[in-house]
Amino acid sequence: MKNLFLGTIALLISLGFSTQIFAQVPTDWSDDTGILTFKEEVVVHEGSFSCGVDVTTGSQGDCDFSNLVEIPVTATETFKISFWYITSENVKIRAAMDWVGASTTYGSYGGPTTTGDWEEFTFEGTVPDGATGVNLRLRFYDIQPNFSPPETQYVDLVKFESPVGNNLIVANGDFENWGAVNPEPTNYPTDFAANSSSLNINLTWADATGAQLPNAYLILASEDPAIDPPTDGDFVIDDLDLSDGEGAANVSYGVENFTFTELTALTTYYFKIFPYTNSGPAVDYKTDGTPPSAEATTASVTVINQENFDESWGEWTTVSVLGDEVWDRDNTYGVGGTPCAKMSGYNGASFVNEDWLISPEMDFNIYNSEVFSFYTAMNYTG
Repeated sequence: MKNLFLGTIALLISLGFSTQIFAQVPTDWSDDTGILTFKEEVVVHEGSFSCGVDVTTGSQGDCDFSNLVEIPVTATETFKISFWYITSENVKIRAAMDWVGASTTYGSYGGPTTTGDWEEFTFEGTVPDGATGVNLRLRFYDIQPNFSPPETQYVDLVKFESPVGNNLIVANGDFENWGAVNPEPTNYPTDFAANSSSLNINLTWADATGAQLPNAYLILASEDPAIDPPTDGDFVIDDLDLSDGEGAANVSYGVENFTFTELTALTTYYFKIFPYTNSGPAVDYKTDGTPPSAEATTASVTVINQENFDESWGEWTTVSVLGDEVWDRDNTYGVGGTPCAKMSGYNGASFVNEDWLISPEMDFNIYNSEVFSFYTAMNYTG
């Protein structure tokens, strides 16, 4: 009998990988990998447009909506940030002030919206010593356990005052200015191929060429070869869990590969790839003609033990050898925003720790060519 031992000092997180989705982004703002912004013409607080935000992940560090134009400020003056918002029932918004010359200030939370209509967020404080400018940032937070992405939010009329009562210009804070919407991509990618490795299938292709290049590609996966094409204006988000026989992945132009993992043994999967421009309600898929397709069959593999730590430790055991910090389950930073196992030696300061996450006993004598795999990441990015 043998045990698998997974140990770390400091931090270990089971984590997946995000792909950048090209949204319709308002001028002077930037989106993030976990949100999808779009120009909204109906749900508007003031003016002709507001900014719609689809939150597609529970990973808060991937859900920042940032203004790119620095606002000059004077240290020790008072300040006030305000904006109007509508959130879904499982999302809240937080304002952040990224000071030039001082540390970031995080404000209070707004939402979830309780009235079903626009509500105003305000937060006041004092410009910290050393600050000469500020960039404004809005962060979207999921509320577990009922968060079900994508969930749509709306933001309008972002304002900043310093000192309080003195309005400073927030570049495109009213979301009236937007970049141009691109037409449909001219061509499909070429050389689309699928190759199986154990329970994973790796897809490769050569980027599309032509007058209008795609922003990204949508790959649809299915156990049924009859895959329906996507519809313009209906953005398809990532679905990397193919246990129901279907899945989807968005991959940026220029990457030219993607791997679906943890598939079912001895199963044939079919794939089609669709280039697109824009995103959200403005997404424009190329679906005419014959989209490239590929297929591959997974190997005959027996899963000896598998644990995603979504609900509990399962059959795994946590052991602390040194230090007060211990293994914990985190509900945010796992694959696709799911729960994961987390160990950190940081608790206000860094402390030396030795902690182990130990598998149940497994008899490898009855198997051949065993493979041990897991996702891991380190450090905190938000």
